[in-house]
Amino acid sequence: MYHIFIADKSLSLLQNRSDKTGNRHLVVYYESDESIKTTIETLEQDSFYNSAEIIYDDVNELYDSFAKQFKIIAAAGGLVINKEGKVLMIYRHYKWDLPKGKIEKDEKKKAAAMRE
Repeated sequence: MYHIFIADKSLSLLQNRSDKTGNRHLVVYYESDESIKTTIETLEQDSFYNSAEIIYDDVNELYDSFAKQFKIIAAAGGLVINKEGKVLMIYRHYKWDLPKGKIEKDEKKKAAAMRE
């Protein structure tokens, strides 16, 4: 099972259909890469749906097909909490997020997380 967020909406890649119901939840059975592309476009462009799931017998193969649709960029970051228990957040692209950034060439994940 994989959970992915697209345009602040949840997309699940599953082997079996979930128990999630509702008329704003889209269920798609994977037939080809076009199924993935259409589902992503629907989540990005259609304000009606707030979540979706794509179902396929081999969820790892489904994820591989999903990942081919994107350029994967390695990033690292972390949860930063000060002595008062406050969490460091950054505001970018009109939303709050945890600090993280791209891993530089020949940089270790831990070093990139500390830098960020």
